Amino acid sequence: MPQLGQPSSGTSPRTTQSIGSVSSTSSVSLSGVASSSGVLIAPPRKSSQIVTSATSPAPASISSQGLSPSYSHTSVSNINKSLSTLDAQKISKDIAADSTIRGSAWQTLCVKVLPLFNGQGLKGHMEDMNELVSNWLTDTPAYLVVEELNDLLNTGMLTLGNKLATVANEVLASRLVEVWSFYFGTVVPYLQGVFLPVRTQWRNAAARTGDSPDVRKMALIAFRDQIIVPLGGRLTGIFPKLVADIENGRKINDTASRLMQMLCILDGIPLADDRASPIAEVLAVFKETMMGNPGLNRNSIALFGARVHTST
Repeated sequence: MPQLGQPSSGTSPRTTQSIGSVSSTSSVSLSGVASSSGVLIAPPRKSSQIVTSATSPAPASISSQGLSPSYSHTSVSNINKSLSTLDAQKISKDIAADSTIRGSAWQTLCVKVLPLFNGQGLKGHMEDMNELVSNWLTDTPAYLVVEELNDLLNTGMLTLGNKLATVANEVLASRLVEVWSFYFGTVVPYLQGVFLPVRTQWRNAAARTGDSPDVRKMALIAFRDQIIVPLGGRLTGIFPKLVADIENGRKINDTASRLMQMLCILDGIPLADDRASPIAEVLAVFKETMMGNPGLNRNSIALFGARVHTST
C-alpha cells in the first residue's frame, strides 16, 4: 500500500512545479587586502543578493485502479499560493539584475580609483568616474554608501601604511612628510572630484535625509586613524632628533613645518562628541619640542607659534 504523500507504484513520472520564493541575505563586506606583489584587491560589494529557491511539491498520485487522483499536503499548500511560478521568477530576476548593476558599478569604481593610492593615477576619465558614482548611488541605501566609502579608503590606507611599515626611525619624519604631501595634495582632491555626485545628487533618492557624507573629511579621518595613530609612539620618539638635526645645521625646517601642518589639520577634524582628538598628545609633544628649539629660524618660530595659539 502506498504511503501518504508518495505516488503508488505504476504512477506517472514525478513532475516538479517551482514556486519561486524570494529571500534576502546580507553579505558582510571586508576591506580589500594588498597582495604581496603590491596589487590591490578591491573591497567586496556590500549588497543584498537575491537567492531564489524552488520547492518541489509532490505530484498527484493516480492509483492502479484508475480512481480519482490524490494530492499530498505539500502540493495542496503550494497550489493555494497566490504568486504564480512565472511571476515569482520574473520578480527574482528583476531584483537580482538591479543588484548586479549596482554591484558592478561599485566594483568598477574600486578598480579604477584604488591605483591612486599607489601613485598610478585614475584609470579613466573623471566624467566616466562621475557617471559610475551616479549609477552606484541610484538605489544604494545611505548607510551602505558610507560603509563602502570607508571600505575603499581603508583599502587605500593599506598601501600607504606599507610604505611606512619598514622605514627606519632615522628617516621616518621625512618619509611620512612625503606620504602626507602626496595624499593630501593629490589623492584627496581626486577623491573629492570622483565622488562629487555624492554631494550633488545625495537627495535624489527619496529615502535619504540629512547631509551627504563629506568625502574629504572621511579621507582625512582614515589617514589620521590608520596611519598617524599607529605611528604615534614612534613619532614622539623622533621629535628630539629633529631638534638635534636642526641644531647641527641640517636643513629640515621644511620637514618640521609639514609635520606641523599635517598634525594640525588632522587634529582639527571635528569630532561627533567632546572626546579629545586621538592625536592630541602627539601634536602637544611636537609643539613643546619645536618651540623649545633655539635653532629654528624666525619664520619657523612664527609658524609654530601661530599654530600653537590657533589650534589649542
